[in-house]
Amino acid sequence: EEILKNILNPDNTVRREAEASLETAKEQDSQKLMEEMFAALNNTDDQVANLACVLFKKYFLETETTPKETLQVLQEKLFEIIDPGRAPIVLHAQGSVIVKVFAKLEDFRTLLDKIIELSKHENAAVRELSYHMLDILVDVHIPQELASEYISSFKEIFKQGLSDSDLKVKVASFKATSSFITSLSDNTLALQFSDIVEGLLSIMIDALKEDENAGKATLESFIDMADFHPDLFKEYGTTLVDVVSQIMLNTDFEDGTRSSAKEILLSLANKAPGVVRKLENLKTDFYPALFKMITEVTNEDDIEEWAKEKEEEDITRSDPHAVAREALLRFSRIVGENITIEASIDLIKTAITDEDWKKRQAGYYYLGYIAESCKKILSKDLEETMRLSAAGVVDSHPRVQYAGLTCLGLMITEQAPKAQKKYHAEIMPQLMSIMKSDCYMKIKTQATSAAVSFVRELIQVDEQGIEETEREVGAIEGYTDDLLNCCADLFTDAIEKDYPALQEEVLALISCIATLIEEKFAVFYPKFMPGLIQIIQNTPNETVHQKDLRSNTIQTIGFLMDAIKNSEENMDQFKDDAKNIVEIFSQILTSDDIKEEDPQVTAITNALTQAAAVLKDDFAPYLPAIMEKLLEGAKSNVDFKLEDALLPTEEQEDNMTSVTFKMKGMEGQKKLSLNTNALETKINSVQVLRALAENLKATFFPFVEKTYEVLSELFEYKYSKAVRLCSVECCQYLIEACTDATMKEQIMGAMHIKFETGIQSSLKKSDSEEIVVFLKEYYHCIKLFEEKGAPVSPSQIENLVDLMAKSCHLASEEKKLTLVELEKNRENLDEEDVAGYREALDEIEKAFLYSMEVAGQYMRLFKADVTQIMKEKLFTLFVENMSKSENTEHEVIDGLCFLIDCCEFLSIEFFQEIYQDVVKKFVEIYEKHKNDEDRDVVQSLSFGLGVVASRLPNDQYAPLAEGIHNILEEVISVPDPMSEENNFATENALSSLLKIVMFQKDGTLITDDHAKKYLGMLPLKEDLDEALAINKIIIEQVEKQNQNILATTGAEVEAALNRIAELHHNEPELKTLNEEYAQRLSALLQSN
Repeated sequence: EEILKNILNPDNTVRREAEASLETAKEQDSQKLMEEMFAALNNTDDQVANLACVLFKKYFLETETTPKETLQVLQEKLFEIIDPGRAPIVLHAQGSVIVKVFAKLEDFRTLLDKIIELSKHENAAVRELSYHMLDILVDVHIPQELASEYISSFKEIFKQGLSDSDLKVKVASFKATSSFITSLSDNTLALQFSDIVEGLLSIMIDALKEDENAGKATLESFIDMADFHPDLFKEYGTTLVDVVSQIMLNTDFEDGTRSSAKEILLSLANKAPGVVRKLENLKTDFYPALFKMITEVTNEDDIEEWAKEKEEEDITRSDPHAVAREALLRFSRIVGENITIEASIDLIKTAITDEDWKKRQAGYYYLGYIAESCKKILSKDLEETMRLSAAGVVDSHPRVQYAGLTCLGLMITEQAPKAQKKYHAEIMPQLMSIMKSDCYMKIKTQATSAAVSFVRELIQVDEQGIEETEREVGAIEGYTDDLLNCCADLFTDAIEKDYPALQEEVLALISCIATLIEEKFAVFYPKFMPGLIQIIQNTPNETVHQKDLRSNTIQTIGFLMDAIKNSEENMDQFKDDAKNIVEIFSQILTSDDIKEEDPQVTAITNALTQAAAVLKDDFAPYLPAIMEKLLEGAKSNVDFKLEDALLPTEEQEDNMTSVTFKMKGMEGQKKLSLNTNALETKINSVQVLRALAENLKATFFPFVEKTYEVLSELFEYKYSKAVRLCSVECCQYLIEACTDATMKEQIMGAMHIKFETGIQSSLKKSDSEEIVVFLKEYYHCIKLFEEKGAPVSPSQIENLVDLMAKSCHLASEEKKLTLVELEKNRENLDEEDVAGYREALDEIEKAFLYSMEVAGQYMRLFKADVTQIMKEKLFTLFVENMSKSENTEHEVIDGLCFLIDCCEFLSIEFFQEIYQDVVKKFVEIYEKHKNDEDRDVVQSLSFGLGVVASRLPNDQYAPLAEGIHNILEEVISVPDPMSEENNFATENALSSLLKIVMFQKDGTLITDDHAKKYLGMLPLKEDLDEALAINKIIIEQVEKQNQNILATTGAEVEAALNRIAELHHNEPELKTLNEEYAQRLSALLQSN
């Protein structure tokens, strides 16, 4: 007893000594300790008794060391410890021990009989305990087969408790019922309880009226049931919406209760959006309830207090206003734009013209928060959308104006870049007017934030990392000077008035402008960079505000460096500044004054990568110290722990974050804790290592090996997806950094083994998402090898191709299950649900996409040597996948590309074996897809037909010639063949026709007139990869004196070559010729 009391002592020293004594007692005489601990289960001190229960389970029931015989002896004594007069916390703890012992013995039937007996006890506390024990039993321990076998008996027990006269017993039975239902994996079994849902709703209402805490517990149970078995509510959806909406509107309830009510519908919508969309009162009750909660603002009578109030993320707040905003964002995403717009548009239009400022404010917040989910519908009448969104910016009430600016920023983000390009003249002058005005700093900050959205969304980044980033500079060109002058004045004002939020937004705006206009920012660079450096040198590093200011300033310095890295003027000055910046940042980073959790650490390491892009080779002297810090950060230990929340713990360190939660299938509350600062350091270090390797290339070479050693251990890091992904992504840049060919091959060989292991591990877990990551990044690595060498061995190729085949089989099975689920639920699905399934199928298909890419690179490198493995493992797989009736366009293209690579690179014997079936398949696909609006399929097969024509002998090509020629002619003869929709398909068909001229010209089907026509359409300048490829082939064939193109069309060939040379000279950035072929072309033209 004394040891237990000392464990509860707030003094850490006393507690640690008591815990050590307990461990010693267990080692010396475990049996004696168990007897004493068992006796303490009924200690008169509630805290001691409760702790004894927790520790008894930990030491003797959660291990395999306690003999079965001992447990059987305990089993006979367990129910003797129950005293109905004890506090519920003790009774519940004792009940959990009882259930655990019976579960360890797998004696569920005896326990169930005893629980039934207790459920009929005359004492309400005992009856409540029986249902608490039943809750634990069904949630954690009972086998599925036993639950299924005795489902009728369970239902009767639950009904008995739900009709009990005591509310606490009803609520306990409610929770046990919910736990049982959610423990059932078979939806059919769960639906046997649908007839008690109406009764559960009544109990929830009664509980809320009588005891709000008890009622809140029933709300949480409803959330679980909606999450696990949404079909239970199919017949009661309208009632559920009504009840939930009434609770949300009742301001007498606590905020947490109202929040839990809306979570029921959010959980139900998340799992069964089609069912929820059909509920008519969703539009008349639930959406208006959310709107009403948004009108419930803080400091409504004190504008000055509001102006001082710091704006926080909605997700971190618990007041009704913030909770409803966040719920609206989530709910509208789930149910989609059709229902949301129907429910909302009149509500919004009425609200923003209301005399009550709180309703006007709510209207603008509401419109802003559905901007993302209703993006498509709102774009149809963009003028009206922008008119509504911008109206609040000029409202006379400051809080409405603030909401209007928030709405405008959110709408600009979703309607970019069209909104900026079309309405910049209406938006930017108004925003700059507010930024320059004498209004509240909070409103200036929000206007600046809206300007940030305006500029940032003009930078369109391809999330797949395939296409180049697009910058719509035109929408801001007329405002750049004025806007940057405004930034300079605002920043001075924000510094003088010590207003951190405005400081942050202004710096973000400067950074966005620099990123948007890139080297054009060079003329503004002297206006900002010296002052930014002075802030770092002169601002103390003591308060949170000072650290944030320094951190944000450092980030902006990095963006300015990044903007001017390709500038042709003043580069010497920029490099001098970059060296100075690196010196300053390195001193800060390596000083003893800066701690791991300091926001400057992340900012500096990121800014250093941007400075490195400017300095390039000149950055080398700074790398050793920086790399030491980064590699150390990448190895940080996050100290992850999962333990019982009831166990006493020492006071948590500042850098540790913990969360307490109840997880399905785990008994009691659990506490998860980890060192979030260490995790942030780890993530940032890995990201910066990747950026340095990418920016510095050969300069990074001395650190390639060490970096790979650290990062390769993080490929399967289980605590952070960001760490895993970034570590794998870094591989391609490490290979690019290798200046030594032998090292390059060694690194690739080592990586190959790691990638294999990662894919094998992901296959065991059936984790398609992780498989795709590994395949995608492996492709980026292997494509860096342009010639057959020794980066991977034949056995490694065979192993990986085998894993790719298994990955594709897994994807096929997942697709099959998804399609079955789609058909099963189709009657409950609407257009938006089906679109969601299509998106899921596209993600599944990526296993085929990246398997095709990797296989294609193997074929390019090893050609005939990999014929057998491709034939055995992948050929049939891809043909079957592209031939399925339910396949997607992406799957057809993947299959086409795989077949084309087989035809182009594998052995001539295999090509002869397959070419007729391949052409037949191409023709079949063309007939199916030739009228598609998206021309990607036509583009791919147009290229493929040229590959076949190039490799076939004339006599074998002749029977296919007319069909192939007709298809390709049809492709280049569509109306407006060089439109944005058609140009890639047209150029690939033209390239194939030119190959036919060069290799299959017969004078009948392919004549001189055809040759002149096709040559006259050169050069290609849209599909730049194909442009480079066909230009190289033409140059080679001219060098070889190919008479098919020179005998009668030599003048047209020379003219075409001149046009190719002219395009390369005028637009070298298009790279339609590489250096070697540019020289060969020049020699040809000079010789003529």
